[in-house]
Amino acid sequence: MMRLAVGRGAQALRRPSQMRPLFTRSFAQQFPVSKQTDDTRGKGGELHPKLGGFHIPRDKGKSPEPTTNTNFAKTPSVDTSTAATASTAVEEQTGSTENSMLRTNSHFYDKQTYMIPMVNHIWSEEEIRARLEKPQPVHVPKTWADKFMYHLVKTVLYRGFNFVTGFDYKDPTPRSCAYRLIILESIAGVPGMVAGVLRHFHSLRTLRRDHGWIHTLIEEAQNERMHLLVCMKMFDAGILTRTACALGQIGIVTFLTATYMVHPKALHRFVGYLEETAVLTYTDLVRLTRTPGTKLHKAWDGLPAPPLAKAYWNLRDDAEWVHVLENLLADETHHRDVNHCFADMDQDEANPFVDRHMQDFAQQRDLTFTPK
Repeated sequence: MMRLAVGRGAQALRRPSQMRPLFTRSFAQQFPVSKQTDDTRGKGGELHPKLGGFHIPRDKGKSPEPTTNTNFAKTPSVDTSTAATASTAVEEQTGSTENSMLRTNSHFYDKQTYMIPMVNHIWSEEEIRARLEKPQPVHVPKTWADKFMYHLVKTVLYRGFNFVTGFDYKDPTPRSCAYRLIILESIAGVPGMVAGVLRHFHSLRTLRRDHGWIHTLIEEAQNERMHLLVCMKMFDAGILTRTACALGQIGIVTFLTATYMVHPKALHRFVGYLEETAVLTYTDLVRLTRTPGTKLHKAWDGLPAPPLAKAYWNLRDDAEWVHVLENLLADETHHRDVNHCFADMDQDEANPFVDRHMQDFAQQRDLTFTPK
């Protein structure tokens, strides 16, 4: 049964000055922020590379952009030199003030530090609009593993999932959509954790570093788990749904573990294709919720966003459920890009998304603790 509520909202995204705290004071004490001045902020409210004494090395004259691939018709090329620079900036700094990532109170990222913060990305309204309006990239399978995973996801799993959930492409019922979201997100949180844990064990077993992959994979799993928890604030799961989640987890964990141990690239390609279908699903849900006359518009239009979603994505107090769906969609586009990128990389290459993690961390810390 869906938990219904009433109310309407306007703009969903908060302005930086209106952001609500996500971190506790104990966190603030561990990562103190120096007093903000005019020279620590960019023009027009944009984030400056130096946020509270936390320096993010970046090419001069270039504004930070999300590290994502946008065209999968051709194999995404990864600049290993850039990736290595980003990873080394976090894990192998030599102490240079100009090129290091600093924390106050003498905490400092150097060659002895192997920690990358894991926080979710706060999507701007422009970023969400771009992901809603632009055609979504589709990866063209080339290798035998790509083709196998493509047909497994797009033919077997996707069509079978639509049949089981009773999902109607043209005008789905709210009940079928709720069931679909719960099952989808309960499964989507598995691959990142499986891959991250196996890479963790590999690092321990071989006595070697991981080059930053573990952090991105675990953050992905955590993000997908938060998707599920947000959905559970809107919908109730019956005994059949809970049973399906439990059985599905047993099957998917076994399959993905075996796959990653034999062919890691195949698992990342599997997730990339799975996220392509998730993006398609959320795009349809947003469109149908905003289209008068549909079942979803009648049931979901005007529903307020749950407090958990408002805190997680820093939404306005009057944000609606459809705005949450837009943020879910944006998250899935990033997971799609990351896994297609990882599928084209060797396992010992440096993670090219490390700088993205540092930017997200600096952004959230600045928005949370900047004095008003």
